[in-house]
Amino acid sequence: MQLKKKILAIINPLQPTDIVKYSYIKLYQKGDWLFAISKIGLVNKTMTLITIFNNNN
Repeated sequence: MQLKKKILAIINPLQPTDIVKYSYIKLYQKGDWLFAISKIGLVNKTMTLITIFNNNN
């Protein structure tokens, strides 16, 4: 839980738009930048990247 707080402390000052498309990914956008927060693990990271690449072209 501490890591999530640290990441949000970095992202929040940028004031990104919260995109609520996925139940298992927290996705934020600021201009052309996308910020994703997923669960821990190689499989979760891979699923997040595949989802973002497939749906945000």
